Amino acid sequence: MTADIINGIKNAIINEFGENYTVYTGPVDPEVSKPCFSVLCENPTKELYLGRKYIVKNPFCIQYLPSATGAYEECIPVMEKLYTCLEIITMGDDLIRGGKMESECKDNLLSFHINYDLFVYEMEEQENMDGMDFNAAVKG
Repeated sequence: MTADIINGIKNAIINEFGENYTVYTGPVDPEVSKPCFSVLCENPTKELYLGRKYIVKNPFCIQYLPSATGAYEECIPVMEKLYTCLEIITMGDDLIRGGKMESECKDNLLSFHINYDLFVYEMEEQENMDGMDFNAAVKG
């Protein structure tokens, strides 16, 4: 599930900013080719909500490294676009909405934080029922 969210974030960034920006899915070395993005999942949690229903919290930090040192002005339009393009992303065949969005430009780096929190159901494993005669069970 987390990998699907990461792919959704990556695709949303590429769709918004184009192929000229590299999107890394993990920490990046400061010497990478800039401008670029880095997508990091920070401390995901899974808590029992009710019965077999769980809430899975997926906090992400998307970092943007601008092309020029001290390019605060370059970070502002990127930040505004991230608020728009990451609000709703595609996760597999579904759309999910991000929340708790906030951003910070500091030390020549834009850090954009967003949560993709989901409810999930865990199904009980069912025994293999091959070979059972359901009609016999009903008659009995």
